[in-house]
Amino acid sequence: MIFKSFKIPNNMSKFLSIMFFLAEINVCHNTANYNNLCMVFAVYGILSIINRDRFSNIKFIILQSLIIFLILLTKQNIGILYLISFIIYNVLFEKDYKIKNILKIIIINF
Repeated sequence: MIFKSFKIPNNMSKFLSIMFFLAEINVCHNTANYNNLCMVFAVYGILSIINRDRFSNIKFIILQSLIIFLILLTKQNIGILYLISFIIYNVLFEKDYKIKNILKIIIINF
């Protein structure tokens, strides 16, 4: 799904998927389970940001709020970093509703 959004050819995406999987096996065995769970939530959040045009504005706000909430529940320091990076991304790249969306997400989470 990530590779399709970046328009990477099919054979290269298969190769990269295998390489990421092999690298993940080594990383996952050496870390705590809540770190892995937090990273899974962060990847889902990044995927929803990449595919932003598939969601309506309300669904996107609720989805991102839920993802930030779940990340904050599993590991707080990664949750804060995700929230800060999400805010910076919205300020720099989103043209419509940027301040309104950021405020809604922050109010829902806190």
